Formats: sequence, C-alpha cells, structure tokens
Amino acid sequence: MIKIFRKILIFVIILLLIGIFYFVYNYLLQDKIIKKDQIDLARELYIKNMFSGLVSNTDLMDGFWYVTKDKNGNDSVSFFNPKELVANNISDEDLTALYNKIKDSKISAKSSFSLVPEDKLPPNMQFYNKILSTPLSNDQSYLNIKDSLVNSYSLKKATKEDLIKLAYIYGFEGDYKERDLINQKLCSVFQFQCSSNTEVKILGLVRDGKGNLVQNAKISVFGDSTIPPVFSDEKGNYSLSIGVNELEKVRLKVTKPGFSDAVVNISVLDVNRKTYQAAEAVIASANYNFTLDTIKKTITGVQNSIEGNIVTVKTSQSVYTIPFNVFFDKSGKSFSGQIEIVAYEFNRETVPLSMMTVDTFDAARGYAGNLMQTFGMPYIQFYDKDGNELFVRKSSPIKLEYDMYHINDLYSGNTNVYEPITEQEMQQIIGFCNKSTVKYPIDRQFIIDNNLFKLPAWWIFDQGRGIWDNVGYRLIDTKGKTETLFYTVKDI
Repeated sequence: MIKIFRKILIFVIILLLIGIFYFVYNYLLQDKIIKKDQIDLARELYIKNMFSGLVSNTDLMDGFWYVTKDKNGNDSVSFFNPKELVANNISDEDLTALYNKIKDSKISAKSSFSLVPEDKLPPNMQFYNKILSTPLSNDQSYLNIKDSLVNSYSLKKATKEDLIKLAYIYGFEGDYKERDLINQKLCSVFQFQCSSNTEVKILGLVRDGKGNLVQNAKISVFGDSTIPPVFSDEKGNYSLSIGVNELEKVRLKVTKPGFSDAVVNISVLDVNRKTYQAAEAVIASANYNFTLDTIKKTITGVQNSIEGNIVTVKTSQSVYTIPFNVFFDKSGKSFSGQIEIVAYEFNRETVPLSMMTVDTFDAARGYAGNLMQTFGMPYIQFYDKDGNELFVRKSSPIKLEYDMYHINDLYSGNTNVYEPITEQEMQQIIGFCNKSTVKYPIDRQFIIDNNLFKLPAWWIFDQGRGIWDNVGYRLIDTKGKTETLFYTVKDI
C-alpha cells in the first residue's frame, strides 16, 4: 500500500513539475515574443522616422514603390516595406545605403503598381513593359523590337498591331513626324486611328523650385501644334483635354518666361481610362539673363564678349561659344536681331525632378531610362524680344565648356550609381581623348564598351521633342573640365 502511494505521489510530483515547466516555459516564451515584438515595433518606428522626410505618412504606412537606375542606365522598380526590412534584420549600414538610394529615386504610391502575371496583362501593357524593361544583355532589346517592326513595315508585311506598336515607339522617341505618318498608314490601310477620337482629360499642378504654386504657366503638347495650350490657374492647377489613340505616349511641355522647361507625360494603354493625373511639374528660376543683339553686336554681362560674329557667354560653371548664325525660329527660318539668353546652372539640390525623370535615349541602344543622376547640369534657352522661343539645331551647334559641379563626388564615390574614380584613371581618359580622331569620343556607348561605368555620360535636353539625347564629350583635365557641343533641338 505504501509502495502504491509512493508511486502515485511520484507521478503527481512529475505531473506538477511538467505543469510548472510548461507554464514557466510558456511565460518566458511569451515574454520573449512580447519583447521581440516590442523590439521589432521600435525598429519599424525607427525606420519610418528615418524615411519620413522622403515620403508621406500614408506611403510609410502602406509602403511605396521606388525606381532606381543601374550603372548601365536601366531602371529597376522595387517596393519599400518597413515590416519586411525589420523581418530581414536589415543592418544600420544597409539601411543608410537604402536611404541614400531611395533619396535619389523616383517614388510612387503603392496604388501606382499592382503585381499581375505578365501573360495576364492586356496586350498593350505587355508591349509597354517589354520595351521599358529590356536589359542590355537581353536578346529582345529595345532596338531589336523596333528594328523588327520597322523591317515589317518596310517590307509591307506590317499588321495593324505592328503599326500601332511602331507608332507608339516613334512617339516614345519624340519622332512625332514619323508617328503621324504611321498613323496615316493605319488610317489608309486599316481604317483605324483616322482621328484621335478618344478624349481624355489630363490634370496637373505646377510649382517653382522653391515649392511655390505657379500661375500662368503654359502647358502645350509636344508634337501637336493644333492643340491649343492651356495655362495654370492661381493655385497652379491646369486641365487639358486631348484626343488620343489606343496606344500613345503624350508629353506635355510646361513653360513660363524666366523659368526652365518641365516635361510631364502619360502613356495611354487603355482607351477606357478617361482621366489622368500627371506628375507635378517643377520649373526653376533662371540663374542668368543676358541680352544679345546680333545686328548691333552687343551683349550684356560683364564677363561676356563678342569677337567678330561669335559671342562668348559665361556663367559660374559654363562657357558657351555661340556663332551669330545658329539661331532659328519655330518655322525654321534663320533669326538675327535681339535675343534674350536665359541660362541655368543646376546641381543635385536645385535641378527640378521634372527634368531628371524625362525619357533618355542614345543612338546605339535606343531607350536608356527615365531616371537620371547628375553631377551638375548646364541649361540654356533663347527667346526673341517678344518672348517667342528661338532654337539652335544639332547640325549647327554651340560649343560648351563645362566645369563639373560635383567632381568631388566622382572621386569619392558619393553616389548610388558610380564607383569612385581615381585621378590616374582620369588621366588615362584624358590621354585617350587627346589621341582620339573623334572630337567628342566619350558617349554612352563608349562607356559601355570600355566598362567605364565610373564615368557619367553626357545628355542634352531636346527642347523640341521633350527627351534627353546622349552626345559625346571630351575630358579636358582631372578637375572635371569638359568640352562638348550644345543645341536645343535636333531639327525644326
């Protein structure tokens, strides 16, 4: 009897020990979970506070998309989610690197994108994604896609769908004349797009470089002078109604005397969508205003000078050498007389986002992206005395000497795209430029072919097409002095 009692007692004690261990373990585990949750919550709050200056509270709560550019100039879209960063135990070092990357990226709300399998997207969207996401190593590169469509067209084998895509590509490249010719072919052969009969409304807002709302900014459509311009109201808002095609890139030009241009755009991929909200247009005040008279041979500005029929215009970073006979009006007629020169010197802090997110193209590979990183950027505009734009063609350009504003960042690697460059490497590049038979040998293709991704390419804003155009340049010294050509339009 005593033995049985002892066995029962031992069994009860074991059960009590198991129960105590179970409750203590669960208490400690729960306490550990609570503490981890508290640590994770504090870490998430730390991350949100760190990024609060870049995005709204809503974007921090919901997460947001950001677009970055790799060393080859290709765009990459990523999603920012503080909870995922905490779950992945991101280090402070990696978090700082991510902050610097997002700081210079193009940010969009979570609702701007949705994850859908590519083959489930509408055909127009699939084509749009394909031409925007073709890396340099992909056999189906942008130019291959374009060349295939052009070849079908030249051989008179193009289908209706081929012509729709080719018209989009020409409009995408800012070749609006070719776009219109393809649309005429669509009309004559397929009785399609004989008129842009789908009307959409584009809404937008204009601010200056300091964030102030801008009234009376002029908004016009690139490539279609038949559409009357509209003007921003006292709150900086504008509304433009325009007829569009089934698949079309629409670029808007935002201008105001004394301010830099801005370009905003929409891509029409669904004819059922009737209203578009354009990105905010930011136009910056000019740094310099000069008056040139090519007949009287006078120029304002104490540093500026005229020798023969050539004027030299100087700013803090740039020297423009301008022959008198390079100016043309919008009809293509040569212009002489009084010319208002409006010049800008942008650095990373002052360059408007509306210029940095403009589509970029180079001759060798076509589309290069729509998110630029600058080491400083000169910009110049010309007007007659009545405020009408004057242009300089690529075929008769200006010579530009420019002192790179952020040359120290090029050496230190203080950038999210470029690795640090050494002075020895700069000397080697200068030596190559001096030996080259090409006047301006450093273009994007040269950089890619020679694996010189530490060196930035040079881009010129085509004020007639609303895109950035890659041109070559020559490196003069290790302090960042460069020489290149400058123009405002490829042609009239």
